[in-house]
Amino acid sequence: MSAAIELQAVEKPRSGKGIARALRRNGYLPCVIYGGGKDPVSMGVDPATIEQQLRNNTLFTVIYDITTGSKKKEHVLARDLQVDPVTDELLHLDFLRITDTTRINVPVPIHFENEDQCPGLKTGGILQLIRSSAELSCRAASIPEYIVVDLSKFNVGDSVRISDIDLPDGVTPTITDRNFMIAGIQAPKIAAETDDNASEAEVEKTTDES
Repeated sequence: MSAAIELQAVEKPRSGKGIARALRRNGYLPCVIYGGGKDPVSMGVDPATIEQQLRNNTLFTVIYDITTGSKKKEHVLARDLQVDPVTDELLHLDFLRITDTTRINVPVPIHFENEDQCPGLKTGGILQLIRSSAELSCRAASIPEYIVVDLSKFNVGDSVRISDIDLPDGVTPTITDRNFMIAGIQAPKIAAETDDNASEAEVEKTTDES
């Protein structure tokens, strides 16, 4: 887990769409902080940092320390982002107050490593991605920035499942009723016949069950 990201905020004096629009006109992203047994607090933050975390796919896996001129620092995690469906403008962000012991469910990005050492890929196989992230349960202070799939041990016909990933201590998948699939190494002919948007169930028909 990386160090908390500092955010300086301005307070929103009252609620309402007009105030939110005014904040956006002045260059701020309207947001609300809730949870922790305290009243919600509305404010605005600089959207540049949020946009950067969004591009890095880490918006929901880093902790933020938000401060305003009159409020003490709030230790928070981003939980819900509203985006304009036409312009992609960031409209509103919800933050959850947390402590080091707060346990949450959070989507964590999956990174694939050692593709050049993967026996299946070296013999012409195709990496068929099923998931780019996995929802994990962990303490807020221990959210992994990403989890790693080591491809060096997979051959053509193999499927990569959550059990193949070494998760940090105290981090568990939220899906507990099955050993769900992350990716598959498919032969070129099978990969070509499989639609790029195939579901996990469809791809599993062409891979070995683990």
